[in-house]
Amino acid sequence: MADHVRDLRPLHENAHLLWALRLALPDVLFDTTVDADGVNARLHDGAHSWAAISALPDGRTIASQGGPRLLVDELEAAWDAWTADGAIGLYDHGLTVTPDDEQFVWTGDPDTGRRWPIRPRHR
Repeated sequence: MADHVRDLRPLHENAHLLWALRLALPDVLFDTTVDADGVNARLHDGAHSWAAISALPDGRTIASQGGPRLLVDELEAAWDAWTADGAIGLYDHGLTVTPDDEQFVWTGDPDTGRRWPIRPRHR
């Protein structure tokens, strides 16, 4: 278990952050709940990895994770990258589908901006 200081309220309230995390971690499912101590989060990769982040009364959080992936670490890295990129808003993104069925979300410019591929879901 790791002890953190990050405020989880944006993970519960900020649609721009949630969009960025969905792009960066498309296969990770997460939800949040709020209790008297603050925001708590649960993450799962749909396979074998899981994580729980719980708010403590003093404002800190405690994280537990298991499985082959370190989902808390991935969440923190994606959140930090979004912040470092200037907290890009969800309306600053676009979607492109090429004639060859390549699909991706982009930010800034569809030709030169950062891209996130959209992977087809297996049926």
